[in-house]
Amino acid sequence: MKFIQLSLIIGFFLSSCASEPKSELDRLYNAFESEQKPETYQPLIKEAIAVINDEESSDDERKNAMMTGLKASKKMNNTSQAVGFLNTYLREYPDSEDRGEKLYELGVLLSDAGMQEAGVTVLQGFVDNYPDHPNVEDARKLIPENVPTPEERLQGLGATMFESDKGQLNKKAARSFVDVCEAYALTHPGDDRSADYLHKAAETARAMRTIPKALSLYDWILEEYPDHKKAPQALFLKAFTYDNNLGDVENARKHYQEFLERYPDDDFADDTQFLLENLGKSDEEILEALTKKNQDK
Repeated sequence: MKFIQLSLIIGFFLSSCASEPKSELDRLYNAFESEQKPETYQPLIKEAIAVINDEESSDDERKNAMMTGLKASKKMNNTSQAVGFLNTYLREYPDSEDRGEKLYELGVLLSDAGMQEAGVTVLQGFVDNYPDHPNVEDARKLIPENVPTPEERLQGLGATMFESDKGQLNKKAARSFVDVCEAYALTHPGDDRSADYLHKAAETARAMRTIPKALSLYDWILEEYPDHKKAPQALFLKAFTYDNNLGDVENARKHYQEFLERYPDDDFADDTQFLLENLGKSDEEILEALTKKNQDK
């Protein structure tokens, strides 16, 4: 009798443990599932992003956070947030077994969100790279007939980014240009042209003053294409962006120093050293230092 009671107690204990969330993210997702509303969604997304950005998170934890955020965002019809999670997943895990499925999902999401240029680019890449995937025929139906290639699309967008009569940036075309560059890089991660497109996208993002996007694109180049010819310039411009656009002296110093350590013989090394020595100074002080430098030559 005592053995039966003990077994019941152990069984109850184990079932209770099994039903408890494994993490704060799981707990928040359970709360969201119980009542899908902004009050439960926002804390969940905040926690998912925290897990993704935490350097101590394992790959499994980060992947789970991305997929959890994606699933919740889709249920809330927050397409832009869903695209963000899916974009991050595809960028950081190019060899994932479900890559074909996720590329198709991203192409559909982008198209549904009205980002047709990027959506079609992803679907074209999906069809090219996964010709035997079960969703290929569905993807082909979503690609308009006689649609330009991604390269042609980027050339066209690049040509329309600046309004000829005013010389001003056409922000709609510029945003599409950045989106298509990202879409190309996601669907062609091993292509050297991807790094070139990402670099152009980063410079376009800086021109639009979307600084977080520009920094993210520079990081993409540095992390995925560290040996590409654009990598040194990406690191220099990352440091310069912290310095010139954000006034973040500490991060600027960190990345200027990193540049000099990694690329001491690069053409930008002298400029980097000069900027490092004059961090935090006013324009007048920098001009004075530059004048003195030229006089000493």
